[in-house]
Amino acid sequence: MSKKSYIAATVFIGLSAMVVAFWSAIGRSSFVKPRETFIIADVPRPAFGLVYVAQAQGYFREEGIDVKFVPAKSSGQALDWALEEKADLANIFEITTIQTHLAGAAVRALAAVSSSQKNTALVARKDRGIQSLEDLKGKRIGLTKNSNGDFFLYLLLTAGGIQPSTVTLVDIPAEDLPLALKAGRVDAVATWQPLLTNAQAALGQDRGVTFYSDLYSQIGLLAGNPKVIVQKKRAMTALLRGIVKAEQFMRDHREQGNDIMSRYLSEASGENIRYSWDDYLFELKLNNVMLNLFSQRMDWLLRKQSHSTAVPDLRQLIFSDYLREVAPKAVTIRNTIG
Repeated sequence: MSKKSYIAATVFIGLSAMVVAFWSAIGRSSFVKPRETFIIADVPRPAFGLVYVAQAQGYFREEGIDVKFVPAKSSGQALDWALEEKADLANIFEITTIQTHLAGAAVRALAAVSSSQKNTALVARKDRGIQSLEDLKGKRIGLTKNSNGDFFLYLLLTAGGIQPSTVTLVDIPAEDLPLALKAGRVDAVATWQPLLTNAQAALGQDRGVTFYSDLYSQIGLLAGNPKVIVQKKRAMTALLRGIVKAEQFMRDHREQGNDIMSRYLSEASGENIRYSWDDYLFELKLNNVMLNLFSQRMDWLLRKQSHSTAVPDLRQLIFSDYLREVAPKAVTIRNTIG
C-alpha cells in the first residue's frame, strides 16, 4: 500500500469511528429518559426517616427521580400544598388525612413509612405535684386542638379512668407547647416529636415526668392528591422503589441510618437533638393496623364534632396499586380504591 493510500485509509477509519460514536451517543440519548423532579412537602419529623435515608443514599436518583423537599410549617400545610398541586406528595400523619377527608377534600395515602407508640406523649411538671396519672386531676394541660396530641390525651385519660371534666385543657399552637410548659403557664403538655424532646429538655429529668400510652400508635404517611398520584405513576413507583432500598439499608445498617436521620433533622429544624430512633419501626406498608388507626381517629373526630353521619369506608383513602406493584408483600389490605 502506498503512503498516500495508507494515510487515506487511516483518515477514513478515524472518521468512520467518529461517525459511529456520534450516532451511538444520539441513539442512547434518545432512549434514556430525563430524570424527573419530584417535590415532597415536608414537615421534618423522625417518622419520615426512610424518606430522608433514601435521599441521602442516592436511592431516588438511582430510580430516575430528583427529590426536592419543600419545608412546611405543619402537616396540614404540607397536605394542602399537595392537594393544590404545589407538591407531588406530602409527609403527614394519619389524623391530617382524616381531617382533610372530613372537610370534603379528595386525598389518598400512598403508603405508610413508619409507626411508633412513643412519637407522642404527655410531659408533666413534678413540681406541680404530678407523679402519676391520678395527679393530673385539677391540672392545666396544654395541647393543640384536634391534633394527635389531643387524641393521645383522650386515650391516656380514658385508660386511666380520669374524666376529661376533671382537667382544664388549654389550646396552644404546637410549636409553643414546650415554652408554655417551661414557663409554668400549664402543668403538662401533650405533644409529639421533635417538640416532645424539646418539652422534656425544658424541664430536665429532675423536674419532668413523661407518660406514654400502650393504646396509642401513630403512623407516618406519604399522601396527596389522587389525580396527581394517578398521573405520575412512573415517578411515584420510582419513589417507592427508593424507599424499599432505604428500608433494607435500615435493617442492615441501623446505626448508620440513625446518624443520617439525625443530621438531616438537626439541619432542617435547627435543633441539635439526637432522637430516640429505637422508638420507631421503619417499614413501608399498607395494612389493617393502618386501617384501624384511621377508624379510631375518624370515630373520635366525629364524636368531637357531633356528627351523626355513618363512618365512610376508609379504604377509599388508600391507593395501593403502586406499592402492590413495587412490594406486593407490603400490602395486606384487600379491595382498596386503587
